[in-house]
Order: sequence, then C-alpha cells, then structure tokens
Amino acid sequence: MYAVDSRTVYWHPAQVRALVPYFDFVNHSACPNSRWIMNSDGSLRLLATGHIEIGEEVTITYDSIPNARLLVTYGFVLEGEGPHRSVDMNLSFGQLPDALNEVVQVQILGNGALRRRAPLLQLLRSLRLSEASLAEGLVQQVSAELEQWQATDAREDGRLALLIRMSIEVLQNFLQQVSSWIQEAQLKSIMAALGPPPEAVEVRSASEDSQDSG
Repeated sequence: MYAVDSRTVYWHPAQVRALVPYFDFVNHSACPNSRWIMNSDGSLRLLATGHIEIGEEVTITYDSIPNARLLVTYGFVLEGEGPHRSVDMNLSFGQLPDALNEVVQVQILGNGALRRRAPLLQLLRSLRLSEASLAEGLVQQVSAELEQWQATDAREDGRLALLIRMSIEVLQNFLQQVSSWIQEAQLKSIMAALGPPPEAVEVRSASEDSQDSG
C-alpha cells in the first residue's frame, strides 16, 4: 500500500487518490520539463513546458520537497536539489520563561520553520535575543549538528550517503555565511532575513498611508 500511495495523484488533499496508468512512471525533478493539470471532468492532462528531445525523460515536480522528505516518502533523493535543499535543526536557547511554554508547544507540534509568521520567530523576539547572541548561538548549534552528520556512518545505503553528503554541504554553507556575518559586523542581515518586527511593519504602513493621503 505504501508503494501504491506514493504513485497516486490528487488535485486537492480532500479528494480520493487515484492511480493513473503510465502517468505514475513520470518522475520528480527540481527542474521539470512538463506539468500536469486535472480537468473539471476528472481527466488528467500532461503538458510540456518546453521542448523535449526524442528519448528525453519526461519529468514533473512533486512540489518544493527537500531530499529528506523525498527519501522518506518516495525512496529516492536528487543530486543537486537546488533551492529545495534544507536540513532540520533543533535550536536550543536554554531555560525558557513559563509564559513561553505555550509558544514552544505550538512550535514543536506544528513543526514550524524559520519563516516570518512562524511561532519560532515570535519565540526569538519574545526572548529578546540580541543579534550577536543569536548569531553566536547559531554558529554553536550548526557546528554541533555538522559534527553529528559527519560522524554518521552511511556506507550501507548509497541513497542515505547522498542525503548526508548534501546535508553536510548545506550546513557548511550556512555556517560559512553566519560566520561571515559575524566577521564583517553585518549581523543586521540575520534579522533582516527573518523579516521586520511587527512594530516596524505597522510604522511603515502608517507612513505609507500618510504619503498616499497627501
């Protein structure tokens, strides 16, 4: 059932999954050369998004999925995953105030990411971490995570070895970038990447409204 489920299609998560003959042979690519649409009558169409050479494999995208999820769900990983490369990390900032326990639980249960409206971002702001302490904490966390990945023995499974190698590359690049921010005293780049605080958004919006009315 697991193998069948990974080859099915559906237009909406609430819909019943369907197994379409031959279409289930179309593989995932980070740079696909075709796309599929579901017609109102329930039929499926596969459309080329560019020129496809004779003998060239027809590919689609399974969505913006990192290699870790591809391996668990579909049993394969991609070489050179591009913008969808990612590594899950558990960040620890010591003992948290009781008032933030609910925020932490939401973050854990929701598996939130470091996005503008994610619970983790609100948690970091609530902790009032300075840019310097956040950067130093990230360096320590990433370094520890990198050591664990490098120590992992993946010789028994080639697919897992590829995933680990690319995860190490992601962590090394991220560690290099954070270290560069620290060395160049450009720590504001970190908070800018997380998005402006709500107060800044409100002030900017009010300023823009006054200019528009004038």
